[in-house]
Amino acid sequence: MKVTLLLSLFSLLFISNILAQDITVTGRVTIVGSGDSLPLVNIRVDGTLRGTVSDANGDYRIVMQPGENILIFSYTGFITARIDVGGRNRIDVALSPQISNLNDVVVTAFGIEREKRALGYSVQDVGSADIARTGSNNLIDALQGQVAGVQISRGGGGAGQGSQIFIRGLNSIDPTADNQPLFVVDGVPIDNTTQESYGRVRGMSNRAMDLNPDDIASISVLRSAPAVALYGVRAANGAVIITTKQGVPGEVQVNFTHTISREDIINRPDYQDVYGQGFAFQYDPTNSVFGAWGAKHTDIRAINPDAQYYNNWKNAMQVGTSVNNAINISGGSQNTTFYTSLSDSRNRGVIPNNDWKRTSVRLSGQANRGDLTFGASVNFVNSGGNRVPFVNFMERLSYWSTNADVTDWRFDDGRHKSSVAGAAGPGTGGGRNPVYDAYTNTYEDDVNRLIGNVNLGYDIAEWLTIEYRLGMDTYTDERTEVEPGPLGIANEFVWSLVNGFRDEVRLTSHDLSSNLSFRMKHKINNDITVESRFGNDIFDRETNLIRAYGENFDVPRFSHLSNAATVRVAQQQSQRRLVGVYGDISADWRNIVYLNITGRNDWTSTLDKDNRSFFYPSVSTGFVFSDMVELPAYLTY
Repeated sequence: MKVTLLLSLFSLLFISNILAQDITVTGRVTIVGSGDSLPLVNIRVDGTLRGTVSDANGDYRIVMQPGENILIFSYTGFITARIDVGGRNRIDVALSPQISNLNDVVVTAFGIEREKRALGYSVQDVGSADIARTGSNNLIDALQGQVAGVQISRGGGGAGQGSQIFIRGLNSIDPTADNQPLFVVDGVPIDNTTQESYGRVRGMSNRAMDLNPDDIASISVLRSAPAVALYGVRAANGAVIITTKQGVPGEVQVNFTHTISREDIINRPDYQDVYGQGFAFQYDPTNSVFGAWGAKHTDIRAINPDAQYYNNWKNAMQVGTSVNNAINISGGSQNTTFYTSLSDSRNRGVIPNNDWKRTSVRLSGQANRGDLTFGASVNFVNSGGNRVPFVNFMERLSYWSTNADVTDWRFDDGRHKSSVAGAAGPGTGGGRNPVYDAYTNTYEDDVNRLIGNVNLGYDIAEWLTIEYRLGMDTYTDERTEVEPGPLGIANEFVWSLVNGFRDEVRLTSHDLSSNLSFRMKHKINNDITVESRFGNDIFDRETNLIRAYGENFDVPRFSHLSNAATVRVAQQQSQRRLVGVYGDISADWRNIVYLNITGRNDWTSTLDKDNRSFFYPSVSTGFVFSDMVELPAYLTY
């Protein structure tokens, strides 16, 4: 009897030990309908902080401990799935995309959230998943092909080169006019200008490129006049409303993203490989203008056995790379939430010595205590790199001799090596080497930027709320261009017009915005609801540019203003202020018929004080007739 009891207890302990072991669950995440694999899906064990993400093929592997039964699969733009494991070791999951409909909420002017059905104009919304899918470092480039009626103009393929965005085409033929829309981040207008370099074009960044795309929750593009009337003259070219990610109540979430990509030249100019250096079918190793108009390469080798053909259009370029790392941590309770992120982007262009980087740190939080809500956000960004004169690079490459290797750009003592033979031998004649130019004639920029806002809201009554937002966008842009000039060595080909120069530019910009508004909502009867907003908006911008240029160095290889024979200094300052009052009244009847009336009056410091006031009204209506008339299934909203 005792033996039987002991054996039974041992059996129960053995079975319990087996049942108490961890379970490894594997599987694949796909998209409903298409069956395509879905990478970077967040997979978490319910009730814990343990989780993983699916790989590039959508595959995942996660360990579950005893007592854990639920796995949560989540991905931005898709419906979250809760799966009961039930002791299974393999679970394949298909996630369904979140389908946009009339009840979707979009962000309009001044951060006002409204349902799509309530708008009498078109607003196109781009989500974070659509932005991340492009893999672009520039927020504007991420909108390419995703918003109707919007044209994206890229400056070029170099690392850090900016882009421009135009809504409904160009509104001014003035070449100095800014035809781009107003950019607003979390209700705060930000600077998106592109300050190009002096002299040779370097392809500078547009300032919206400072924003980290991983921090963006959604982008709303406002195109029509009624949509942007509340912003007044600043939004004459439309508005791009950016909403950043915020923390959500619940357990702390940690997300890490690593992406790496490469860029290759896919199209190069058609270039003949039959004729070499010279003109009129005659070989001339001293000709610095006609690099491929001479005799045939076979005939040239008969004259010069060491002569070779070089495909310089291919050899001059390099493989471009981009490495991005980003981590964000978010969470909070029902009353307090937070979001913080750190990102780093390193990019190398296809042209030699062209690089660009961006490091971003962002902190934000929201809190509510009864009728009072408070929020704050701050984003610090450091960006910049080395800008190559890409226009001159391609132009000089077209003149380069096919009998000279463009990548062999200097002698051992540092002298410039050209494609032309001179009195001192090969490479000592005329013709500026574009690769040498890219490495020695440098242009570096270093931008430090701070974007922040503080917002308060208080419910005075059930139908009345007062809101205030104070925003700031400030940055410094330090630029240094150096052309060292001749080295002072015998038999040196002097290719510079001056004996070297140094150009220092210091640009500072400070934007301050203030917005106070009263929001009211009143239900007149069971059919009609009226919502209104009245407020005051102040925008102030100060810019200061200082430039110091010195040329003709006394001591070779010492590129410093104190070493320049001539130094010129210039300064430019500006300040402008815009003060406005606005009103927004919207009414709806049974959530079917909508009416929206807005008005704004601005006073600007850029006009004469007797004539600096102007008014912007707008009226728009919407009628969701599909809720009153039965339509065929193929007709959607």
